[in-house]
Amino acid sequence: MNYTGEEFSYNSANLKVNADLQLANILDKFNYEYISDVIDSSLENIFIQKSQLPNVVYGYEINFNNLLDGFTGNADEIQLKRYNIYTDIINKVCDFYNLEFTGNLESMDIYTVAYSLYDFFVSNFFDNMIRFFTMYIVYERDNIMNNFKEIRTMKKDNENIVQYSKQLFKNESLAYIYSNIEYVISNITTFDIPLQDIINYTATDRALGEFLSSILLDKRNFFRDKYCSFILNENFVADNIIAIKSELQKIGSSFE
Repeated sequence: MNYTGEEFSYNSANLKVNADLQLANILDKFNYEYISDVIDSSLENIFIQKSQLPNVVYGYEINFNNLLDGFTGNADEIQLKRYNIYTDIINKVCDFYNLEFTGNLESMDIYTVAYSLYDFFVSNFFDNMIRFFTMYIVYERDNIMNNFKEIRTMKKDNENIVQYSKQLFKNESLAYIYSNIEYVISNITTFDIPLQDIINYTATDRALGEFLSSILLDKRNFFRDKYCSFILNENFVADNIIAIKSELQKIGSSFE
């Protein structure tokens, strides 16, 4: 058959069906079971991860934005899938940590909520835990010394340790605490520290800290259940103490 010069004729109905099928196949990959497996795996391994984990919410948002750009006629369907996925992630994180989400998702940017929760409690769980203990020690150093006066005499048998610490820190209290860091951490884990305080000590972005504090309620005892049970775990305590001492040197050395 010879080409006659006429324009090719496209069947728009078939194109619409093919596009819908393509979108359906893509959205099917964002099913509850798959998302649950991804989140569950991250949460179950949270205590053995010493490095920052990727924020899967960020990755999902890129995919959803690409879908919205490519399937403009299916925006409602895509947005519904996006909303359900992010709601599942929020619920998964809150359930794992025994937290209650107190915000109203209908009036909030659900991506910001899901991203912020995942970033703080999953992606940066280890770094945030180390930072909390470090910042708590730095800002509560005088109270710690007053509550545990024995710290000043505990290293009398090895004065070199104290002298070395005093070379690292301008602040004498921090030097003594650093010399007895294991003892101090062990005692801090007996405290009752509210979730909001943990967030405030840890969040480097004040706005983020205020945001998380405003939408979360601790239903049990996050500090004892998660931070304390992990920080002194016999399988990880040595590495955890080293990490805190390293962070304490970075942050505390400038305090007088």
